[in-house]
Amino acid sequence: MEFIKPKYLNDLNVSDLQDFEQENQISLPKDYVDFLKKYNGGKPSLDFIKKNDIHVKWIYGMYDEYIWQNLFWTLDNYQNRIPDWYMPIGVDIADNILIQSLYPDNKGLIALWHHDGENISSGSDYYENCTFVSDSFSDFVNMLS
Repeated sequence: MEFIKPKYLNDLNVSDLQDFEQENQISLPKDYVDFLKKYNGGKPSLDFIKKNDIHVKWIYGMYDEYIWQNLFWTLDNYQNRIPDWYMPIGVDIADNILIQSLYPDNKGLIALWHHDGENISSGSDYYENCTFVSDSFSDFVNMLS
């Protein structure tokens, strides 16, 4: 599986990744870190997950261009909107957000957060608008066809 990386996308600065984890008090799953180190975001060349009928538009990276593609902006924008212990990692063509668990018991799990079912009053503990996708980022990438 390859990811299409636009020319404006910079390579990941490993110290930025370490600063990101420290600043947000999180530890990212190894397979997701490996992806960021190799691609730092991008559009998957194969973008469809048949099981969930998902067309992946973009996987976020750590850079300052184009806020809708930027992990920093999306993390801030979706804070208290997506469930606690999850972070946004990508978006589908319907602008639903791919989220990844950072909770120790299911760390790495990928779900799709449906924006049209958002609970405005208590999104941080609301899971009704989430659909399970895969157990890990690697499994997620392997599902793309």
